[in-house]
Amino acid sequence: MQQEFDTERLSLYPATSGVYLMKNADGKILYIGKAKDLRARLKSYFSETGDSRLSVRIFLPRITNIETIITKTEKEAFLLENILIKKRQPPYNLRLRDDKTYISLRIDPSKPYPRLEWARKRKKDDALYFGPYSSASSVRHTVRFLEKIFPLRSCSDSVMKNRARPCIRYQIKRCLAPCCFPVPEEEYRQLVNGVILYLRGNMEELKKKFEKRMQEHADAMRYEKAAELRDRIAAIDSTLERQNISQEKARDMDVIAHHISEGKTCVAAFQYRLGVLAGTRSFIFDLQGKTVPEIYYSFFGQFYNENSFIPGTIFVDEEPEDKSLLEEWLAELKGARVNIAIPQRGKTASILSLARENAAEHLRIKQEGERDLSLVLESLRAKLHLPETPYHIEGFDISNIQGRMAVGSLVVFQDGKPDSSRYRHFQIKTVTGSDDFAMMYEVVKRRYKRIREEGKPFPNLILIDGGKGQLGAAIKALEELGLEGMSIIGLAKSHLKEDREFPGEKFETGERIFLPNRKNPVVLKPGSPALFLIQKVRDEAHRFAITYHKKLRSKNQRLSILDEIPGIGPSRKKALLKRFGSAKAVQNANMAELLSVPGITRDIAQRILNSNH
Repeated sequence: MQQEFDTERLSLYPATSGVYLMKNADGKILYIGKAKDLRARLKSYFSETGDSRLSVRIFLPRITNIETIITKTEKEAFLLENILIKKRQPPYNLRLRDDKTYISLRIDPSKPYPRLEWARKRKKDDALYFGPYSSASSVRHTVRFLEKIFPLRSCSDSVMKNRARPCIRYQIKRCLAPCCFPVPEEEYRQLVNGVILYLRGNMEELKKKFEKRMQEHADAMRYEKAAELRDRIAAIDSTLERQNISQEKARDMDVIAHHISEGKTCVAAFQYRLGVLAGTRSFIFDLQGKTVPEIYYSFFGQFYNENSFIPGTIFVDEEPEDKSLLEEWLAELKGARVNIAIPQRGKTASILSLARENAAEHLRIKQEGERDLSLVLESLRAKLHLPETPYHIEGFDISNIQGRMAVGSLVVFQDGKPDSSRYRHFQIKTVTGSDDFAMMYEVVKRRYKRIREEGKPFPNLILIDGGKGQLGAAIKALEELGLEGMSIIGLAKSHLKEDREFPGEKFETGERIFLPNRKNPVVLKPGSPALFLIQKVRDEAHRFAITYHKKLRSKNQRLSILDEIPGIGPSRKKALLKRFGSAKAVQNANMAELLSVPGITRDIAQRILNSNH
């Protein structure tokens, strides 16, 4: 019987600002919210005339306990709510599944020969920052373009100071090589100013400067210099033709719009920097009965943070809840006023309409892809005669070298797509020697013993990389756990087989799918979506196993040399590696260098030197 929340306890909650955590009978947090008055807010959930939002009616019957955290102000409650949502990720709060740090470009004009650098975080220094940019590939394209027309150095300060001869970038005319040649600072400064103008979007001004200098060089019969500037102007013209979405004013702003369809909403954000479209980002959420103002309130709290570039104006198609609180918080992060507004007319209104169209198209493509995957999963169920559609697939593989450093891998596909957060590695513990069957038995048994103990959901389908032997070992592990009813298959790669009708001739068998209690394998039509999906699961499990195996091999190779030297334990090994960086560098060190490491005596240093012979 479902336990209910005791509403008589509502009067015990404090009548002050704070955060509340709503939990179910298992103690799992289902929803986190903030309030100016906790007692009044919580009472509103349970009163007959109170909160009637669909999103609340969905999770409220499951609430059995509510914890509160008191704050001094509503703004503090908002900040704490935001932190807790990101950390605990409750299922009925909107979650922005995008924790990437976006790239900016940095240039420090105060240095003698500045260079264009990548930056993940903006420091409080005198450098100029451009961006951030949501697409790393588009930034690389921009940097490659700038390198062609503005040959600035790209090496670090230390490399520049110690270089004796120019690198290949000088040979291909991508750098003036100030590390080796007396490049006039004024000439170099003009290139730096050109980069700054370009990244600020002032390309027309940059073009005019180039045209003026080109004419000056031509008048002075410096035709080679004039030709260089002519090529730069042509490149800028090409860029101006491609940049067909721009603002009428050279300002920073974000334009955010949404589209709702089939229980999901897509939020699209257009990011303009100095009037130029710097990037677009789209996010899809389950609607769960939430209104657009609710969604935007949660979206703003996760989309912007202390490491984000925050524009002075954010245009939206609907106002978020607690708009004034959000503006105050964003202003504190930015250090200047931030305005959230709905444009009514003009260029900005048309850009907002374009963002809404992009949100609709992004959501349409996503939903059609999901429908296609559902059909593929249903096709797989029918072809393999599975009892249920395999929405949750787990794939296993083993990797080892003649039994050494053996590892197992587990990959999870949810709704036909990889869910890397649930991938797992296994170091083989009970098997010695090269026995893939025993290793598969160990990994499968460990996995589902733990799943059973933790009460987590079992997959609809288990996929084993291998043929009858590996499949038999996995089935044995499941039987010993009392899990005989689980759907499991083995996928073996194609191989050459003797043709019975034409002796001496061989043919490709195709990928073979082995099923429990069935002698002959199932062979799906080559290129069929169902086959492609299970091949993808198998290949991902193999890739994940190989990656981990290579990591272990690399670690073993780095440390094995030191492990074989008597007198070097974990502490001395750590000190040596910290000092020299690698085992090979330790071996190449001389006596004086080795004795400079804490804990290394002359006797141990001599053993290290002797290990080279």
